Amino acid sequence: MVLPLSNTIRVLILDDEPEWALCVQEVTDALLWKSFRVTSVDEARAALLQQRFDIAVIDRLLGDSDDGLRLLDEIRRYELTLLTLVVSQLSTTGERVLGLETGADDYLIKPFDSAELRARLIALARRAGKYTAYPTVLLVGALEIRRAARTVTWNERSVRLSQKQFDLLWALASRRDDVVTKDTLWQEIWPEFVRLEPQVNTIEVAVARLRRELKAITGQNCIRSVRRAGYRFEMA
Repeated sequence: MVLPLSNTIRVLILDDEPEWALCVQEVTDALLWKSFRVTSVDEARAALLQQRFDIAVIDRLLGDSDDGLRLLDEIRRYELTLLTLVVSQLSTTGERVLGLETGADDYLIKPFDSAELRARLIALARRAGKYTAYPTVLLVGALEIRRAARTVTWNERSVRLSQKQFDLLWALASRRDDVVTKDTLWQEIWPEFVRLEPQVNTIEVAVARLRRELKAITGQNCIRSVRRAGYRFEMA
């Protein structure tokens, strides 16, 4: 069975029709992806400039005679890196060609079946390198983590980590860009002490050591401390 990579795929939905927006959301929810809906090109632009998205699902026919293709111009203008799926009732060959030539990565005609939408979204996620047939393999840039084999490589070079460091890396990297609390880390990395209150000092020391190891290898500060919340794994 093909499963999404653990680093969550984020989808922006631009659609002013609740019925179709809900259809897209149900598909993304089933894939365990995160979605955020807006109803205008202006709202979509603001959302794209405020946070990272991997895929945008764009309806063409919006309120006030607006055309969702305008968002493709905005994506190009701000040099944003995400893949786009245009969905529209405009189904002629000329309209589909216009959508693709404007910059869409795919074009799907309304009404569409949820199974076809799912397949189109997965195809885009594969192109972005964020979907794999191996649910225990996590790819974050040049970092590859194989959970079953318990191996880590950076640019195909082996990285040696202790057992706890590996578990900690997986717990953080598999939730890339999300905040992971210290309580969660305590429960997952030190399950043998789950009945005890989280030992904050133990967690902080372990995270600091892993952070140093990763920075020495990647040259990046991959683990960010989020005050009063926990940690976030980030990698360019």
